[in-house]
Amino acid sequence: MIKRPFWTDRLVAAWKQASIVWLTGPRRAGKTVLAQSLPDAEFLNCDLPSVAERLRDPESFFRSVKKKCISFPIRAGC
Repeated sequence: MIKRPFWTDRLVAAWKQASIVWLTGPRRAGKTVLAQSLPDAEFLNCDLPSVAERLRDPESFFRSVKKKCISFPIRAGC
């Protein structure tokens, strides 16, 4: 895996300013690998039915989150 310190540092700095950070870019640009490499972050793949089910009740979900949270992809149901 190629380390991306510039982008990692930018995401960590953005999290200090806001609790939600939007990571976007073209397909196959490395967004998922970057997101999975972030320290102290939980990666959620919304393509998995178990994750989509967990996110159906936002209040319960946010009460259960202990780490920063990243979810992919962004869809109407997730």
